[in-house]
Amino acid sequence: MLTELPNFILIIDTNSYAGNFERQITAFCTGMVGEYGIGDDYAKMFKEAHPDYVEEFLDIVTQWPDDHGCPTAIWRTKKGGKYNSVAIFFDKKPSKKQLEFIKNQALKFSSMSKYKGPSKILGLRLIKPKIHEDVLWTS
Repeated sequence: MLTELPNFILIIDTNSYAGNFERQITAFCTGMVGEYGIGDDYAKMFKEAHPDYVEEFLDIVTQWPDDHGCPTAIWRTKKGGKYNSVAIFFDKKPSKKQLEFIKNQALKFSSMSKYKGPSKILGLRLIKPKIHEDVLWTS
């Protein structure tokens, strides 16, 4: 049974399968990489271009690891149920300024990415996940 969830999740919806770039786009948008360093080249670009945001994101982005220890996840797109979305997990709620910054970074990433996609960012959404339980039987 799932008993713990991250406090906030920012979902970046795209038009391409997110498994080809989820770590790279997260590194480009936040400077964060998982323990295997995938996307490290994009994290270095981020840190050089946006040193003021490095500490901010270190303080709020959480390492909610996927099965490879990376702070991202492939997420189902709202429409169509395809795995075309990327989830970035947060301990604290990002500010509107931080969300707009990530949005702009995601748009830049889609136009310059050397990886397979995305060619288009469809939107971003910040959610607060909840554990929901339906009682199906009781005695």
